[in-house]
Amino acid sequence: MKNYKKSGQMGENIGAMINLLVGVGVAVLVLIFVGTLAGSTYQLQEADIEALGRTSVTGEVLSTVTKGTPQNLVNNLIYTDTFTLTNGTNLASVGAGNYTVTTSGVFNLTTATYNQSESLTAAYQYKDTTVSEHIKQGVISGFGALEQTGSYLPLIVIAFVISLVLLLVFGLASGKTGGGNTAL
Repeated sequence: MKNYKKSGQMGENIGAMINLLVGVGVAVLVLIFVGTLAGSTYQLQEADIEALGRTSVTGEVLSTVTKGTPQNLVNNLIYTDTFTLTNGTNLASVGAGNYTVTTSGVFNLTTATYNQSESLTAAYQYKDTTVSEHIKQGVISGFGALEQTGSYLPLIVIAFVISLVLLLVFGLASGKTGGGNTAL
């Protein structure tokens, strides 16, 4: 009885199969890690992003103020707790009970009476949302890109599988046949 020694063309392709499995696993882990890290970072910095654009205004002159006539301030998104009002003639502070101001920047004199020759001077802080909105749009765009990349992962896996199958087929086909010719 003769002893036959096994030989084959598959040995070199084992590494390719292992690389395929490890590569797909690493790609999935990277997508999960990047998504989680980006989401956590945004949550941690969201308060700081919202605080961006807080701007102070001092000396906005309200010149034609009459009781009961609402007037729009120059800016909107007012932080009402920062709003102060002084009489422009004698620089006396006007008490907060004498007026109302809304977060949308509408000022209304409620109790004090001033003639139109006197002006009132307002100081307040408002939010300029330009910077924070650009940051939010950048974050949304980044998550959209991550989602789009993740949606291509099955296609990438299929491409790896097809290339692995082709490697196996070419590896088997490169074996020698009777006259030393290759099968391809």
